[in-house]
Amino acid sequence: MNLPKHWLFSSLAAVAIGGLALEPGHATAQDAAASQDMEVLTRGPVHEAFAGTISYDPVQGILVNAKPPELIEEIPPEQQMEGDNVVWIPGYWAWDEDQNDFIWISGIWRNLPPGRQWVPGYWSEAGGQYQWTSGYWADTEEEEVNYLPEPPRSVESGPNIEAPSDNHAWIPGSWIWRDSRYAWRGGYWNECRPNWSYQPSYYRWTHRGYVYVDGYWDYPVASRGVVFAPVYFGRSYYSRPGFCYTPSLVVSLSVFTNHLFLRPNYGHYYFGDYYAPRYHNSGYYASYSYHSGRRGCDPIYGYQSWENRHDRTWQQRRREEFQFRRDHEDARPPRTWSALGQLPDSERARGRNFDLAEPLDRVASNRGEGRPRFRALDQPNRERFVSQRQDVRKFGQERQRRETVSGERPRNATSAERIQSTRSPIASRQSKTAAKENAATARQNRVMPERPSPGSGDRSGIRQQAGRKLEPQTAGRASTKQNQNTVPKPNREIQPGPKRQTVPQPQRQQAQPQRQQAPPQRQQAQPQRQQAQPQRQQAQPQRQQAQPQRQQAQPQRQQAQPQRQQAQPQRQQAQPQRQQAQPQRQRAQPQRQQAQPQRQQAQPQRQQAQPQRQRAQPQRQQAQPQRQQARPQQRQQAQPQRQQAQRAQPTPQRAQARPAVNPAARANPRKETGKQRSEKNLKAI
Repeated sequence: MNLPKHWLFSSLAAVAIGGLALEPGHATAQDAAASQDMEVLTRGPVHEAFAGTISYDPVQGILVNAKPPELIEEIPPEQQMEGDNVVWIPGYWAWDEDQNDFIWISGIWRNLPPGRQWVPGYWSEAGGQYQWTSGYWADTEEEEVNYLPEPPRSVESGPNIEAPSDNHAWIPGSWIWRDSRYAWRGGYWNECRPNWSYQPSYYRWTHRGYVYVDGYWDYPVASRGVVFAPVYFGRSYYSRPGFCYTPSLVVSLSVFTNHLFLRPNYGHYYFGDYYAPRYHNSGYYASYSYHSGRRGCDPIYGYQSWENRHDRTWQQRRREEFQFRRDHEDARPPRTWSALGQLPDSERARGRNFDLAEPLDRVASNRGEGRPRFRALDQPNRERFVSQRQDVRKFGQERQRRETVSGERPRNATSAERIQSTRSPIASRQSKTAAKENAATARQNRVMPERPSPGSGDRSGIRQQAGRKLEPQTAGRASTKQNQNTVPKPNREIQPGPKRQTVPQPQRQQAQPQRQQAPPQRQQAQPQRQQAQPQRQQAQPQRQQAQPQRQQAQPQRQQAQPQRQQAQPQRQQAQPQRQQAQPQRQRAQPQRQQAQPQRQQAQPQRQQAQPQRQRAQPQRQQAQPQRQQARPQQRQQAQPQRQQAQRAQPTPQRAQARPAVNPAARANPRKETGKQRSEKNLKAI
């Protein structure tokens, strides 16, 4: 086989299987090759099996007009990441708007999350275009795929109570399908665990319905696997017979998290230079803004926030760094491996985090703290991974036929549909040495925490109360070291249904005679029910007559409602006055208690004076006629005397005599005269 004339600098390793070998060459030769045949990128989508976006409201995949190419033959590198549960997951094609073409997302070494199996995504034709359907990590115990109707819009609004401690992270709520309807399961605080990152529950859109992925524990980015840089191939380059490709340029995981973006409508993370404002308008979100918003959850950013929880300025620095790179183009990292190689050493020394990628041989030889460990990939394992690649493609094609060829479900479907599915070739298995597979930064025994039990949703579809404290139990707390080093298999999150109450057998036998005695009582109650039937029928017309009155009273109630509302402010204003008067009432209470004995002492005197008043009552009644007879005579006799005195006295004297009159008598002469008369009558008696 003839070798190509253009060589790529430090990007491809020699391949012993497949027929094509590319050897590293000089930097000047790399520039010519990168512009014509292929180009290794230092930015682009992250493999979905390594990290996938989580949206509160699932969206459909992107649509493109171009048809994706056939999958290329990809061979794993010669260096394998250490670990019993580490496998090779092959790459796939992804659409790039800047290239206006497809780019190849290189395969990855993946430390499989416990109890999970990988379901790869695929491209499918949709109305003359091609649409992407994202992959997901399913439970290994699931033998059926449950395609559900579209869930309602999420009502997740963040924490509603304070965290129990700074060691807790908020797990968002989600809709749960139960009893032919959706019920809301509220969020809760979950205790974090070192070297483990919890992935909350979410939904994945497919052509046949929505697939629910329950929450699970995964490894953090530092120990999750090895990501290789994406590559742009010219169509004439990969279409040659016998072409195969082996990636060898590793993305630096310690740097790419500083340049991490999310694109929810594609289900992918992106790393590198996507700082320009036009990317935000196209649906690219910076990691800090997506996690703090109400669009979805970013477990990677959440785990980093927890690690830096004691640094109060960490989130602010992330925000300021993004804004600085957005406004200064020269502060952004290079987009290609060739541009990174041409970067002067002085620029790298300025600490701008530009080293997004480095060759695999350099990474494997560096056994520093916090870096992944590698071992040579022998020939049997290489052949096993090549055979597994064919099984993965076969499994993906089976999923595509199940979700597209079998017929797309209507958008307004209201029922679930269970379809039998085979087990994925990439499935996690129980590992006895899983505690040694985490990042080398931890110096303690790795303990796999069990999946938190978020509780059951309300069967009636009513939203549950959010904010309950549910902490995952930590497995492996036995006294022996063997149990401490063993990673337990996470419990499967089963949607709880109605509980069946079982009655013990003796109780059932005792209840049987009671049921036999109950029929005579029912027969005796039957005549009473028949007698009550006519009374119910007679009362029916009265109820019907009362119905119009109730309807007439309804407008009056509605009219009275504004008056009640108007009176409400007055009541509220009077409330302070009542509160102010309360102390006065309390102060007056002792005075009332002191006056109580005096009132009790005066009570006998009142009772003694009561007979005298009763004896004087007849005398008053006898004197009443005499008073009535005497009043006209006295008035007639006094009238001439008054007239004579008025004529005899001149006007000035009368004016002077007026002040001598008693003011009290003038104000109420009848009262004064009556009093005098009463005194005279009493004296006469």
